[in-house]
Amino acid sequence: MKYGPWFSSVTVAVVAMALAAGGCKGKSSEALLMVDGEPISAEEFAYQLERKPSVIVRTNSGDIQLNVAQPLGFQVANDLVNQKLLIKLAKEKNVYPTDAEVDAEIKFRNTKRKDFVISQTQQGFTLDQIKNDIIIDLCQYKLVTKGVTVTDAEVNDFITKNPKNFREPKLVDILVIVAKDPKTIALVDSDLKSGQSFEAVAKRFSLDRNIQIPERVYDNLAPKLKQIVDKFPKGGVSGWLPDNGFKIKFNIVKVTPPRDVKIEPYMKEDIRRLIAANKGSKTVNLQKMLSDKRTQAKVIVNKQTLKLPFEALDKELQKQAKDAKQKK
Repeated sequence: MKYGPWFSSVTVAVVAMALAAGGCKGKSSEALLMVDGEPISAEEFAYQLERKPSVIVRTNSGDIQLNVAQPLGFQVANDLVNQKLLIKLAKEKNVYPTDAEVDAEIKFRNTKRKDFVISQTQQGFTLDQIKNDIIIDLCQYKLVTKGVTVTDAEVNDFITKNPKNFREPKLVDILVIVAKDPKTIALVDSDLKSGQSFEAVAKRFSLDRNIQIPERVYDNLAPKLKQIVDKFPKGGVSGWLPDNGFKIKFNIVKVTPPRDVKIEPYMKEDIRRLIAANKGSKTVNLQKMLSDKRTQAKVIVNKQTLKLPFEALDKELQKQAKDAKQKK
């Protein structure tokens, strides 16, 4: 489950702020990192995070750098405020998850991905932090779906009417060599002819260091690339193809045909939750509930760098509330 539009999606920043906050308790100069013996303190870390003007975003076309709409420190702080209000709202509506429900959700996520907890702890997160994330997810879900029921027939009907959702698409693994200099092109051809692997040659000579095409879904590939894949249904190496002054050679490493997915019990539970959330969202406007809660909340900002953006947000919320009253 993902947060709704009320929350931002700066996951990395959330982690970073948590680390910074933890390091700042009583020891603002405690080293989070060491570089050749030189420390980077939690205070430096938090300062840099608050001022960071851009973030790296992963897309189907690769990683790109984008400017942030608001300071990351403020986005994270605002998320934390909204999480507190979400929890408060869940308690008021008597849907705050019990310990048993949180433990059951962890078990469910481990069913979907056997290394769910292990993968999280290997990244440095504690079990309490994992549980806190789950509490936030469950609060949101339970607020929207309170009183909603979904039958097995509805789940099965959804599966019947959405067969594409349960079919893995055709996948293609493609390596690429980008070259321009005729001598380099000749060396590539010579090394490949001698039996060296395409991957090894690509790592040595390709001008594009990302030698693997990030997009694997055949239907999402560019038309020209689809034509190349179609020529090598069982894999193979293309000739040199012109592209804006460069020469490109592709290696179709593997083509995986589409296949039906076995519908596991956890998948049916995910479908049940999706149907329940869709039903609930027709009558429950969680974003408005949180907005109303936020307008009424008293948020005291002690950190100077956060005061101005929070003041601007409060003014905007008050304006929205006033406009909403006038429309009635």
